Amino acid sequence: MLGAPEYDPVPASGERAALPSGDMAIVPREAIVPRETMNPEHLGQLAQRINAIYRGATLDVACAIGQLVIQELYQGNVAIWGHEGTRRPSYRMLAARGDLLLSPPALCRAVAVYALCERLGGRENWRHLTASHMQEVLALEVPQQERLLRAADAEHWTVSRLRTEVARQRPDARRGRARALAKTVRDLKTLLLERQERLIDARAVAELDGRTADELREAVSLLRTRLEALDELLGCSPRAAD
Repeated sequence: MLGAPEYDPVPASGERAALPSGDMAIVPREAIVPRETMNPEHLGQLAQRINAIYRGATLDVACAIGQLVIQELYQGNVAIWGHEGTRRPSYRMLAARGDLLLSPPALCRAVAVYALCERLGGRENWRHLTASHMQEVLALEVPQQERLLRAADAEHWTVSRLRTEVARQRPDARRGRARALAKTVRDLKTLLLERQERLIDARAVAELDGRTADELREAVSLLRTRLEALDELLGCSPRAAD
């Protein structure tokens, strides 16, 4: 027929493998998709664009969550967060909610990242960093934080590279303190497990005199305070599990 387009019989799947005639579909010749050509340079540029979107998104989300928490629970004052941290009762109640999508460590890190960004001039100063970059420097002093983050942003460091640089800032004495802390907590855990029956002996508690009961109550309160402070620090650690 005059003017009718040419057709090639091809399988309905779009592949040109031979199939029985009943499985064939009529497709215009010009509609056949040409073979893809790989362009490594184009793929590299695409990867960079995707990375840029990802970096911006992760840090934007963390800062948006952190800003909301500071505004609603800390009177919009980052300094109050720096002073009280996760000890504020309203924050603890929020972090403990079962309907909150973020785990307590993830929520703590989001607020800490926002507070860090605010101290260093705002989110807009860090175009090439993710929230993970920010988390890596949370344990450092402010001058070290700023120096490393500016280098990471300017030179497009990976999180792994930044982690390596952060580790170099910690002298052997700090590593020794970390080992001592871990040993202390493990020893405490061992002690509690070995003597847990004594700690929950209701009859023994009932037989305590008033002075001894007050002494033990004071000791338990001190222990609770110290462990809660440690739990707060661990919750904001960049390695804390979500």
